[in-house]
Amino acid sequence: MATLSEIAYDIMSNIEGTSRISDDSELSIDQVYFKIHTTRAMLIRQDQAKGRSLSDNITQTLPCLEVTKVNASECCNITAPCELYRTKLQLPRAIETYQRDLIVRVGGVDITGPSWNYISLAHIPWAGISKWTKDSTKWFTKGGYVYIINPPPVTRISVTGVFEDPTDLTQYPTCSGQPCFSNDSNEYPLSSFMVPTLKQLVLEDLMRMRNTPADNRGNEEPKVQNKLEQ
Repeated sequence: MATLSEIAYDIMSNIEGTSRISDDSELSIDQVYFKIHTTRAMLIRQDQAKGRSLSDNITQTLPCLEVTKVNASECCNITAPCELYRTKLQLPRAIETYQRDLIVRVGGVDITGPSWNYISLAHIPWAGISKWTKDSTKWFTKGGYVYIINPPPVTRISVTGVFEDPTDLTQYPTCSGQPCFSNDSNEYPLSSFMVPTLKQLVLEDLMRMRNTPADNRGNEEPKVQNKLEQ
């Protein structure tokens, strides 16, 4: 696989006829990045709509999110009898599918440990009915935060998901203080069979912006409709 920078410069080389983006280019690198992210999200939604399994190749992990104890009440001066844990930081926006946002795992920082059970906000009032699961640790999202019901004694958690803009993770540090994503050193989170389709779609979209016909300049990639497996 390739990094985001490599994908973007490959697309730009087909448009500008060079592997380097010049200062007087009509397109900025940020425009290309934006088109790559939105096209990736579209391809993943289409893939999930077909009922396919979620590949690890498209997920990203925030391995060290700090949590804090909060009250269940949203009213400033009124408390509720229930206390929860909540992430201190909002999560990047996850890709939304027909069923729910693509947050695929919430759990402790030990990746070999169990993940906690997801529950939708609407079903929380019935979370304690079952005698088998009422005391289990559960999580839900609201306002971009992850909330944890019946939390274990933790100060940090790990969250894995499929996020709309993978570069949003540059704002979140790992335990070593390094950003969770880099345009130049991390592989772009996309399945390899989708990459040719993504490049072709982005190229055609950018060429339309310039009002010129799309031309792969000898690129022998097949047409878009032939690239995704049916």
